[in-house]
Amino acid sequence: MHSFSMPPPPLRSTAGPGSFFILKGSYALYAAAVGPPRCLSDPRNTMCPKGFPFLFALVIITVAPGCDNVAWEGVEVELRAPPPAMGSEVDLDDDDLDGPLELGTVLYLVEREEGSRATAIPIAQISGNAYHPLPAEPETPNFVERFELNRWERGSELILLADGREVGTFVTDGRSEPDHSTCLVRPRTGGYLELRLEASGHDRFLALEREGLSGPRRPEEMPAPFEDATFEARAINMVERALLELEAPWPPSVPEARKEQREFTFGPRGLPALAATVVFEDELEVGAPGPLSYGLLVLGMAVNGSYVPFMTWYQRSEEEGKALPRLVELHDLRGTNSPDLLLEVFGEEERWFALAGALGESWDLLYQDPCGVPAASGAIQSYP
Repeated sequence: MHSFSMPPPPLRSTAGPGSFFILKGSYALYAAAVGPPRCLSDPRNTMCPKGFPFLFALVIITVAPGCDNVAWEGVEVELRAPPPAMGSEVDLDDDDLDGPLELGTVLYLVEREEGSRATAIPIAQISGNAYHPLPAEPETPNFVERFELNRWERGSELILLADGREVGTFVTDGRSEPDHSTCLVRPRTGGYLELRLEASGHDRFLALEREGLSGPRRPEEMPAPFEDATFEARAINMVERALLELEAPWPPSVPEARKEQREFTFGPRGLPALAATVVFEDELEVGAPGPLSYGLLVLGMAVNGSYVPFMTWYQRSEEEGKALPRLVELHDLRGTNSPDLLLEVFGEEERWFALAGALGESWDLLYQDPCGVPAASGAIQSYP
């Protein structure tokens, strides 16, 4: 313990280059300049950057009176950038808004324009044995512009699919533009077709990038037409059977109400199948429906000389919203040994796309553009 009749002079000591402390009474003052050691020990050092900012830290410590020993452990100073002011914009990485999109396997629709010229638009993503919607604005900024990056360079190829088989190649020309023909704005590219002779009469195709195919596929012979003298009668019979089952209003003329009809093969054995679209009090196009109008899609399989329905989509426009579907093309896209069917659906103000296929032992819609009119409850029926 010490006793003084007058205040002692302050004790001053250096604690290393650029720092010192002063002890006076029960208080200690510590100051330090933070910077490169070579610059602190010799400010005239030519290796020091001009205008180097020195940071001084000042600490006042209260010391218990009468204590002889004071241990100094040092002071740590951390440099941090100031937080952004409230309301200020935060710069994002340009790649977040303008870079290529990471998508799964993309299913495309390719449509012939004239001669070998054609266009392609994406329909949906295929991932985990299921279909998923494409990104859209505003959740994915600049989706249309970014979709083509690393995907549609000039000379890029898509594998064309029709009637469940590979039938040729679509080669892109590198151009891209927005497509507003459906309720979902999609990117569209142009190019030309390279087709097998058997597919030369087709105008619409499904398409995948080569790596998107679920397994090795070899070109196969296109199925021979299976129409015969009784084909038309069997097709009408299938539609009438569905109308009776659904208790739908009977058209004045079933053949005239049948707006679209398409034959296809079903399953690995290539069983004959038929898709027919019936429209009542309306047309197979975008527009206002009639007061009692409905749309009916019937899918049937050839069994013992007749077509037996295995799925129907029956939707009454006035009560459930207009949705008139027709078959566009089909392929075994999920590797289930059963084709998935791309459907084009016409509504009151827009058209959109949907996909139907097998789910276990039954058939149902697998996908529909989110902007389309939903299938009404009970509208989809599957028959064993």
